Amino acid sequence: MLPHSLIIQKLAKYGADDNTYKAMIMGKTSRDPAFKCEGTSIPLVEEVVLLGVTVDNKLKFEKSN
Repeated sequence: MLPHSLIIQKLAKYGADDNTYKAMIMGKTSRDPAFKCEGTSIPLVEEVVLLGVTVDNKLKFEKSN
């Protein structure tokens, strides 16, 4: 297992920072969890675009324009 500081360093090297983090809950939930990394809140989103494909929290995949 990698040390936490090394993981944060590697993420920063590849362009991930607290402005690029997003969290998504897949499926139904009655809870509204809060996610944090390095003391920064991570926004909860309903959809995200990954490699030109929009993925939503209902696991529907659509090609982005």
